[in-house]
Amino acid sequence: VGDDPNFEESWGQATPVGRPASVADVANAALFLVSEKARHITGQTLLVDGGWTSTSYVPDLQIPD
Repeated sequence: VGDDPNFEESWGQATPVGRPASVADVANAALFLVSEKARHITGQTLLVDGGWTSTSYVPDLQIPD
């Protein structure tokens, strides 16, 4: 990933927002979750993926017991 000069362009094309997530994008989500604005949010998964999962195939992973 770090050595791929086409990483940003290829992920930008695959992501509805047009670019891969930045460190700031992930940090802002984490800061929101620890803020008072998120005080009533419990047990949720917050996807910071620029809409990728809403437009891309995600396999149904079977996790063994």
